[in-house]
Amino acid sequence: MPSTQVDWPSTAAAGFPFPGRVPVRRLADELSAILFTPGLSVDEATGWLDTVTRAFADAEPGPVPPWAFNTFTTLQSLHLHLVLGLADRGTPPHAEAVTTRIGTILRAPFPWLAQPSLLPGWRNASDPLSSPVVNDKIAP
Repeated sequence: MPSTQVDWPSTAAAGFPFPGRVPVRRLADELSAILFTPGLSVDEATGWLDTVTRAFADAEPGPVPPWAFNTFTTLQSLHLHLVLGLADRGTPPHAEAVTTRIGTILRAPFPWLAQPSLLPGWRNASDPLSSPVVNDKIAP
């Protein structure tokens, strides 16, 4: 269950400015749980990524500030959560839209990343029966 003490989408949009060390996996878990909110629209599920996109719009090569590192690390973990699904819940309704947006953001600093549609054998991650991972093994 998501924490009721933290507004996770706003915190994420602010670049995850947490004091101390907050495990990235926990943030991805919390954001994933929010994406299971009943009645959540695709705009609500992806809208917080607009702030992240704007934050990196003028980025240039060079040293990466801690907030940017934390944001990219959390987006990578969230992307993995949404592509593979959660063992107890599967994938949220708008996982594909969110992972597409996250992929676009992540390709800015990592231009060598492929578009999911270009990966051989890629299947629809929102459908557990067509997931590229079956019984903990990559499906052919």
